Amino acid sequence: MSLGKYLSIASVTAGLAHGFCDAQDISIKDGLENALTFAPSILGGIKSAIPVGFLGAAAGSGKGIEGVLITGTASAIVAGGVGFAYRGIQTAVGYGLGYTIGAITR
Repeated sequence: MSLGKYLSIASVTAGLAHGFCDAQDISIKDGLENALTFAPSILGGIKSAIPVGFLGAAAGSGKGIEGVLITGTASAIVAGGVGFAYRGIQTAVGYGLGYTIGAITR
């Protein structure tokens, strides 16, 4: 299984656990709550940014060092943002499912 599949599972599961605990009024320590909320999204953004940044740098190599830096950086920022948002949506879906399950089983 690829890293992307593991990150998808982690995103949905983290959201599910967070939503379930909120619905059941189970307290989560602040650090753990932040980790459940943001860690899969941050890792997804990094996973997207690195390879696409290198591809952008290679595409800009015909324009000298400035082209490499500008194109590579811009590509990494856009891809990282898309990866972050994608995992954030998965976490939000998981949260909604977890909250619903927690509310039903309460």
